[in-house]
Amino acid sequence: MSPVNPVGRPIDRGKDRAILAAARELLFGEGPQAVTMEAVAARAGVAKATVYARHVNREALIHAVVVEQSAQFSVHLVNEPADFAGLRATLVRFCEQLLGFLTSDERLMVMRTLGATTGLPDSVFHKIYRAGPQATQDGLARWFESVAASGIMRCPEPVRSAELLLGMLIGLEQVRSIYRVACVHTEPTVRRAHVDFVVDTFLRAHAARDEDVDES
Repeated sequence: MSPVNPVGRPIDRGKDRAILAAARELLFGEGPQAVTMEAVAARAGVAKATVYARHVNREALIHAVVVEQSAQFSVHLVNEPADFAGLRATLVRFCEQLLGFLTSDERLMVMRTLGATTGLPDSVFHKIYRAGPQATQDGLARWFESVAASGIMRCPEPVRSAELLLGMLIGLEQVRSIYRVACVHTEPTVRRAHVDFVVDTFLRAHAARDEDVDES
């Protein structure tokens, strides 16, 4: 059963978007410690009570921001491909968008601030991980399982295969960022070449038929 909205003033979706946008700017710009209900309210131009009416606390607000970010990648995995070529095309789109985010300045900034953040409970970091990286892997694994069931690809261990693809995609970029070395896949043509290599290498190990690999 769908929830029934209480009678009264309709929900202002513009305020919803403003709150999430403000929280995202703080999270990716300054780190989770900067995401306070007061700071979000001030940046969004709303009352603090308006923020609390939508998100019970800071952890819930950060979780909503990460879920919204992860949803931008999972949109590629809504439909099953019709054939092996469609599988490759979908993975290329998914990987290209994901890698673009993973090597962006805002993502690198939040990773650095996460490492330097103190005073927050471990539950905050665990929720960020589960709603972000873990949710992305889980969604990819479910999609692989569904595609494999249709016979388009061979994937007996979808969870491991999802982690394999993600690991190949990010490569050493995370390590480079730790040492303050510039990412190498930020330029669009370089990023696309890396994505093509990763997807084709991955599919060679997961093709249902040898001729599919030859055709791709």
